[in-house]
Amino acid sequence: MDFTDFILSAKRADSIPLTSRNVKVLWRENIYSPKYNDTINSIILNFDYLQSMSLPERAALGYIATFIGNECQWDGEITDTRTNLKCVLMTYLDLGYQCSDKHLGFLNQWFAQDAVALNKLKRCPTKPEGSTIGTTFNDILLETKPKNQSITLKYTFSYRNLRDNEHHTYQQTDVFRYEDTHIWLVDSKKHIKL
Repeated sequence: MDFTDFILSAKRADSIPLTSRNVKVLWRENIYSPKYNDTINSIILNFDYLQSMSLPERAALGYIATFIGNECQWDGEITDTRTNLKCVLMTYLDLGYQCSDKHLGFLNQWFAQDAVALNKLKRCPTKPEGSTIGTTFNDILLETKPKNQSITLKYTFSYRNLRDNEHHTYQQTDVFRYEDTHIWLVDSKKHIKL
């Protein structure tokens, strides 16, 4: 007789089921900083939501955080590979440093069937807070609809170009479709907010 082990059924242990939700993930507030002995405008994160975040939601948030600044600072001296840029939202999502193997490995796995997203991820930017030209989040709202297998991220961000004394605020809406192990960006709309 030949005995061979095989799996009758399997369940992903690390996945939290997606539920319908509308949640504010990120916003800005003026808070006192002992380091600067002054009040500064800073990113605030919804840590209650973090406990119930699903992997597709984490992938969608990680994708937009790749391209919009979120209080990023070099962790020590800049390395030759520029993979030690620590960002507030990346840390919250447990994705490590901006453009690191951990960060891009996670997103490349989830967006493996989205050629446009994969191509954009190849140009992962490493700009610290305070760069001459840059962006920063003002807020992020997340809406998940399991019935449609969709995640919608509505966010505002500020763009600044200190060299040309230029500043704009944009609103953007990105719609993602997901399955158990993959996600796709299916629609993106951006306009200047007055």
